[in-house]
Amino acid sequence: MTLSSTVIREVTSLENMGLDELREVWRSHWGPPPPLRSPGLLRLTIAWRLQARELGGLDRNIRRALASQSASPADGLNLGEGAVIRRQWQGQLIEVVVRSEGFEWKGEIWKSLSAIARNATGVRRNGPAFFGLRGDGK
Repeated sequence: MTLSSTVIREVTSLENMGLDELREVWRSHWGPPPPLRSPGLLRLTIAWRLQARELGGLDRNIRRALASQSASPADGLNLGEGAVIRRQWQGQLIEVVVRSEGFEWKGEIWKSLSAIARNATGVRRNGPAFFGLRGDGK
């Protein structure tokens, strides 16, 4: 299957559009636009939808497989319940215990190590990297 010249022109025209113009394109095809703030992501989404409308999109088996996928567990939960993760940061010991429902820190359960790292340091950080589970944790 090949794309019609109309769809090719529509997709090509998206390249130089700003966010407001892209939202208007979405509105004209599908109604209220999603709350995306990234022109690049909205551009890709519109291009995919235009092409999928003509070519048929994902087949039933792929849609079913995607729907059956569950969210992956937060990094660090694989260490097992009761594991202790420690990090020394600016003279403060940050100690986290892995629990079945998340990570315990200062008597509270947190969903992710990134949330703990952000709360402990005051800036957004990759929690697994911060705690030395992957990459550089500066």
